[in-house]
Amino acid sequence: MAMVRRAARRRITHLAWTVAAFVLLAAAPAHAYVDPGSGTMLWQLILATGAGALLAGRRALARLFGLLRAGLRRER
Repeated sequence: MAMVRRAARRRITHLAWTVAAFVLLAAAPAHAYVDPGSGTMLWQLILATGAGALLAGRRALARLFGLLRAGLRRER
């Protein structure tokens, strides 16, 4: 049952990445004005998301290593 779920999850993930690639690669002419502040805001959003992901990953790794260290101490 778990193998079926894992395979279905992989197919859905692959489909999502494929659709995302097509959406991002499909260039359409934009007939609108975008002020310079919007670009700056977009960059800030991207950088903040990346920084948040790094901090969350660091915290998750610290928690994992803490659990591993606690497990090793118990075995001794």
